[in-house]
Amino acid sequence: MLVRAGDDGTGERVEGQLESDDGRRRTLNIEARHTDRVYALAFGRDALASASWDATARLWDPATGRCRHVLTRHTGRLWAAAFDPTGQLLATAGDDLVIR
Repeated sequence: MLVRAGDDGTGERVEGQLESDDGRRRTLNIEARHTDRVYALAFGRDALASASWDATARLWDPATGRCRHVLTRHTGRLWAAAFDPTGQLLATAGDDLVIR
């Protein structure tokens, strides 16, 4: 699995190649709709999280590329995102020195 985030000049994009359990590959291409740089990506169970310097994290459905939820409680740039081993819980951290 290869996934990267970058600024394409029109907004942040998350793109990459996903391989399913049966070996089929497909392209993941999400218009992330963050207003600043995407700094961290994390995969959970049936979800992709993006954390941005715009102080938001977003949960994505990798199958459809649709945003499921926007997390807005941070007050500064986000630097990290990680799911727990079950893939159910997401932690984010950034300049506000709070792990949420």
